Amino acid sequence: MIHLSSKIISRLGVAATFILGTVAGNQFRKHREKVLVDSGSTVELRQEDADEWFIEEKRSSIISKIYTRLQRQSINTACSDGVTESYMEIGKQTCQQYLQYRDLLEESSELWIKKWLGATEWIDTVDFWPRPPALQLLSSPTYFAALFAGVRALWYITCSSDFNKENCLVDTLKHCANNKESQIFLPAWRALHNLQNTTDKKSACRNLYLEGVYPFVLPDKKKAPLVDIILVHGIKGGAAWTWRQHDQERQRPLLSQENRRDILKGLHKEVVDEFYTCCWPLDWLVPSLNIPVRVIAVNFKCGWWRWEKECSIEGRGKSIISHSRDLARALTAAGVGERPIIWISHSMGGLLVKNMLVMDLENEASGVDNEFGAGYREGKCFSEANNSQCVVNNSLAKETLATVFFSVPHHGSPLATYVTQGVLRLLLQPTRELCEMRTDNQALHLLHKSFTSLVKAQDIAVLTLNESAPVLHKTTGYPLHFVPSEFGDPGIGVFYEADSTHLDICKPLNRNSDSYQKVASFLQAALSKLK
Repeated sequence: MIHLSSKIISRLGVAATFILGTVAGNQFRKHREKVLVDSGSTVELRQEDADEWFIEEKRSSIISKIYTRLQRQSINTACSDGVTESYMEIGKQTCQQYLQYRDLLEESSELWIKKWLGATEWIDTVDFWPRPPALQLLSSPTYFAALFAGVRALWYITCSSDFNKENCLVDTLKHCANNKESQIFLPAWRALHNLQNTTDKKSACRNLYLEGVYPFVLPDKKKAPLVDIILVHGIKGGAAWTWRQHDQERQRPLLSQENRRDILKGLHKEVVDEFYTCCWPLDWLVPSLNIPVRVIAVNFKCGWWRWEKECSIEGRGKSIISHSRDLARALTAAGVGERPIIWISHSMGGLLVKNMLVMDLENEASGVDNEFGAGYREGKCFSEANNSQCVVNNSLAKETLATVFFSVPHHGSPLATYVTQGVLRLLLQPTRELCEMRTDNQALHLLHKSFTSLVKAQDIAVLTLNESAPVLHKTTGYPLHFVPSEFGDPGIGVFYEADSTHLDICKPLNRNSDSYQKVASFLQAALSKLK
């Protein structure tokens, strides 16, 4: 008993010394800063420093507003949805770290001590004394990381059944919707669309944009679309960056939302050439089509190797058919399949599109088929034998008007085959998605056979642009050819070999580039069928 008491006293003494030392250190630092200011040691800001300070102040004000509202929301509302609560906590902590690093909240050490003392079980035994939380303020999250985490949390809150539209969070979402960065305005646009679609009875669209589906549609757009353009990225791609303009034009200013509104209204169309766009299908293609169009970009996690952060929770990746099933459900919830569809896909995204079109959604709803190609082996999809008599039980396939493929491995990828066999497979640990793109995967051939039959039966227009140049590996300089032409040619529709690599094949340099002109002309011809 005496020994236990001495241990407790010793632990209390260490804690008291630590707390007093930290508080004293903070007071000393504050006093030193005050002396420096009073003694005139501060230097007058230069104009460029003043401009930078103003930008930083504006950014900090935005993050502070988001943080305050997330704090208020977490106090006033107990979220019944665990996912919403999780993202709300992540957003709150990221914004908190951003503000703490800039001394815009309580002193970081003081807040750290409060968190520790609040979690401490003051019981007379050492076993219940918790370890201090890690002080993770050596580096600050970037402004865009904090803003993205905050806006994502706000989006989940707006989708919660506990959310009230009159909540002041809507003002923050509207502010973020005017941001130039696609990683910021896309979640905000989605949240505002969902609020409008679920509460406004006069809304032209009553659909819900779920996780993984981002509308490239201005929140204040009222006109109902006649056509949907769906963008599907490949491995390590994303809705916010795959469909950007070529990086050679990065020196141009990013297109603002004000200019985007004018361009989409048909005003000052030439102005778009002065800016850099994060989504050329929206800013270039839509104004050229001259009909109301809704652009939707899907987003899913997919990496090359199991140890990458993009790899799914399972730790080994998902099957291509599982990705397709998830995307088909989310797109159906967004109303895709209610009007003509144009698909634009890159790399593995083209395999997902083909899978979504040939699968029987009614049978796939049960989620029984977990292996890529199981549906084809069981005869659920089309075949050349019944090409003229096939019955389409898929609203996505029924409404498909055209599809554009950018370097899609229709017949597999030799590079995928190379890195998924022998010693390399053990060393690199490729994901399931990469393994399924081997050239000897019979499921790919069955899928393409079914897709070809569907194209002929539905008279779907097909355009393929394939890479011709290799990507140079950053470390070794080794040339990597992801999809050679013989593996990317679907053997149906129009095929072009572009002077591009696998990474920039879907990123045209400007509106005058050959690849963009081919896509624009092809889609204008495809849409002429509707008139």
